Amino acid sequence: MFSIIDAAGLCIFFAARNLVRPELEILPDRILDYLNAVTGAEYSLGELVKAGERILNAERMFLVKAGFSRKDDSLPYRLTNEPHSVGPAQGKVVHLEEMLEEYYRERGWSKDGIPTESKLKELGLK
Repeated sequence: MFSIIDAAGLCIFFAARNLVRPELEILPDRILDYLNAVTGAEYSLGELVKAGERILNAERMFLVKAGFSRKDDSLPYRLTNEPHSVGPAQGKVVHLEEMLEEYYRERGWSKDGIPTESKLKELGLK
């Protein structure tokens, strides 16, 4: 959704207010209503979500071609090696490698964080 928000030039504070429901569910239907009202395009929710996915994958391919790789999907040493000292995460660190594996899998990317041929074809980017 944040790819759509950026592409549409929406203020993140406005967008967040129109994404999050009282039950903390995140739905872009209000943003969809605004975009359709402004553009007259009458996008469906599925089309909007797919457009956001296309943007994210196109951005990722740009970064891959610029030399970025899995090694660049990182967090500061402190978050991955120094346990939190207070709060609900006290004593815990971020297990980034495990999280990247799952994230890449969910995105349809390779283990190196590169969108697969099938993902690019699915999105009309190949």
